[in-house]
Amino acid sequence: MVFLIAAISDNNIIGVQNKLPWKLKNDLRWFKLHTLYGAVIMGRKTWLSLPKKPLVNRLNIICSRNCTEKIEGNVVWVSSFERALKKAKFYSRHTYIIGGGEIFHLALANHVVDTLILTRVHKNIEQKNSDKLIDLTLPTTKQLIYRSVDQIENKIKYHFEMYNLKI
Repeated sequence: MVFLIAAISDNNIIGVQNKLPWKLKNDLRWFKLHTLYGAVIMGRKTWLSLPKKPLVNRLNIICSRNCTEKIEGNVVWVSSFERALKKAKFYSRHTYIIGGGEIFHLALANHVVDTLILTRVHKNIEQKNSDKLIDLTLPTTKQLIYRSVDQIENKIKYHFEMYNLKI
């Protein structure tokens, strides 16, 4: 199965300057709970933004157009999204698309995602100065299969959702 996992604001922003625009410990726990022991696919910028790399107990697959394909422990570098999917499916039953924006858009455009795993952050992220905002447009056709109660952390209200895309 292929999952897309993301935290997204009320105005569909997932990042500012290649970083999450919030710090939510429970969001990180939610992310770890779902991705542990699976294969995670990410772009090079997401890889570079990780505070600790590689993500432990997961196969880390990094897509970069300008790379030589190689495997180093639990880190695999590939030159295309298609190659990343092929590697992930070979090594794991569960594949998680974890970002960034370009990788999310490729996954959704190619209709490879079975399930969305979301953290809905109830906040609008506004552009400041020359900040680069990264957005994510979710599919309109989806079936809600789970919604948590609202939570508050660092004065930010949020909740978790899961959607089936293969309706």
